[in-house]
Amino acid sequence: MATIRSSRHNHQLSHVIAKTATAAIVAVTFMVLYGLTNAATVVALALATPPMVIFSPPLILATITMFLIGAGFLGSMGFAVAAGFVFYWVYGYLVGKDHMMGEDQMDQVSEKINDGGKEMKKNKKYGIEMLDM
Repeated sequence: MATIRSSRHNHQLSHVIAKTATAAIVAVTFMVLYGLTNAATVVALALATPPMVIFSPPLILATITMFLIGAGFLGSMGFAVAAGFVFYWVYGYLVGKDHMMGEDQMDQVSEKINDGGKEMKKNKKYGIEMLDM
């Protein structure tokens, strides 16, 4: 009996460690993407500004520049926000507040689907056809 408890505890612990490690990797990936997108925005702006100044009227230059700045920083902020949400989830998970909204409804739907599958398997085994009315 002690072996069963120990085995179950080890399984739960390894599951928690795997889940946390995966979430941490995702969060770090988003942070790296944030940094790369931010750096790429600055480099693209630095490379694109001289040709725009030479070949464009001032209003078009301002519009293109503002678009590049806005798109780059908006994309990088999106990655930062995603990383923040992942870090928040990891914190909540480690503290024990990992109950997600709608989890109960998802469990109920999963049980209904599972029960329906079992019923269909049983009916198929005995040669009973199910008719939708």
